[in-house]
Amino acid sequence: MVDDRGRGVRLARRGEGAYCWYVTEEQRSQPGCVGREGDRLRHSMALKCQAMRLWSALWVLPALLVACASASDLILSVSISNESLKVTDGAFGGSLSGSFQLQLTLGSEANGSTEVSLGKFELQTEAGAFLANLDDATPEPMFPIQLNKGESKRVLFTLKDIGVDRDEACAGRVRIVGSVTDTLKGGTDPVQSGTITPDCS
Repeated sequence: MVDDRGRGVRLARRGEGAYCWYVTEEQRSQPGCVGREGDRLRHSMALKCQAMRLWSALWVLPALLVACASASDLILSVSISNESLKVTDGAFGGSLSGSFQLQLTLGSEANGSTEVSLGKFELQTEAGAFLANLDDATPEPMFPIQLNKGESKRVLFTLKDIGVDRDEACAGRVRIVGSVTDTLKGGTDPVQSGTITPDCS
């Protein structure tokens, strides 16, 4: 209620039937206001909900970061580059020489270090037919190779006087196909180069 001078009179007490939903913010703070305790309760519950949401975010965030990591950040990546192949006439048919590089990279989010061992490598036609065994290629550095997470190493393979059918090797494009074994994965990682046109001059 308001007197004829426009100033608010004292709000009736709880027993007199006063409810804060129908009064001003100033009157709501007066003693005897039924809604004042409800406001405090709602404010307290809102603070608790905000705290719970914050803690939930702190627990979920690490899981989201792991989920957002790309696959290459978790495993060993293997690739072949800088291929150079030359086929010449040899005493017993064609002779293959040249080199290629094997790039080994262990992801920065991998679950520990790994030891990489050399598998079988061979030269194939573009269609996948066997041309030559590359087991006699010389790697530098030698295998096995240790890698810590986030670490990369490049291995240079040198080919010298490897027997090959010259006509088949020079008939079209070829590729290098092979594999390495990875102790962190506990299995084999296949790898192949892009197609290569050997020097047959």
